[in-house]
Amino acid sequence: MTRNTDIDKILFPVELSDIFYFVKKKYGQPGLFESEDKELKTIEGYQAVTNSKTGRVFSVVTEGYRLVSNQEAMDLARDSFKQLFGVTDTGQMEVFNIITPQSLSFCHIDLVHRGYAVNIWASEMWLPYLRVTNSYNRSRALHFDLGFCRKLCDNGVIFESETIHYKFFHTRQQITPAGQFQVNFEKLKLLETRFSETVKGLNAYHVPRKAFLPMACAALELTFDTHSEDASRRAKEKQRLDDFKYGARELADKYANELHENAYAVFNLITDLASRPFFFRSSTIMVDNLQKKAGSWLGTFFHEIRRSDFSLDKYLGNAVDWFSLN
Repeated sequence: MTRNTDIDKILFPVELSDIFYFVKKKYGQPGLFESEDKELKTIEGYQAVTNSKTGRVFSVVTEGYRLVSNQEAMDLARDSFKQLFGVTDTGQMEVFNIITPQSLSFCHIDLVHRGYAVNIWASEMWLPYLRVTNSYNRSRALHFDLGFCRKLCDNGVIFESETIHYKFFHTRQQITPAGQFQVNFEKLKLLETRFSETVKGLNAYHVPRKAFLPMACAALELTFDTHSEDASRRAKEKQRLDDFKYGARELADKYANELHENAYAVFNLITDLASRPFFFRSSTIMVDNLQKKAGSWLGTFFHEIRRSDFSLDKYLGNAVDWFSLN
């Protein structure tokens, strides 16, 4: 899955359109010169969210719905971006990646600052990014998340997504002014420090190569019902597991060779799978959710490995049954 930076494709005009229905009406004398016609009436209290260019209907909404266009969401993101990176203008802001289905009914837009990177150690650079989420099909509220992506290979992770306290539900009439974004440059620097310390901690923790795939499954909460009582489902799940193994083993070998056998290599495997989830049919829809799971795993696993009673085998649980670890 290559990065998509075609911002113009999702900045099409949208509008709220009235919805009509036909009412049958009869004219003339019953049984003699009777005729039937249809009268067009508006459905009160409801409107359709439509693409102004194509007429495509994304959803039906009730009266009072506040439509937020992707362009408006981008304008708000620029204001948040200024506070986040401590800049007076957004000239160095660029679109890093856009996640959207073919229907264009929702989107995640990742924005980065040119030249701004977190130097973990000499050869490891991560870029912080602001993710803007908006939808026209009522599936997602307008909100912002902060993440990091590995500069070398574009692996992404949403790390501590609660850092930016801003979410707008489309039933409200007013959008929070830019000055009320609860995020600033100082908070970003603190987040960078925590991210860097966590990554370094993972790099120091040894994980055998044979445990890479089970750990990835545990982190992304992937399950394979290979013991289902239903024979058809059992066969499908075994095939799904085989497909996952086929694609993921090559990635696991790549990171083990590049970064050695440690939890940081596993973290890169996890973020790679989260950013390019080939193992899901609707892979585009899953990226945001999986990258947030990767971020949650990062903090949780770092906390776990510092416990004196931590056991990797116990942590992996049932995931070990799907792979040959011995």
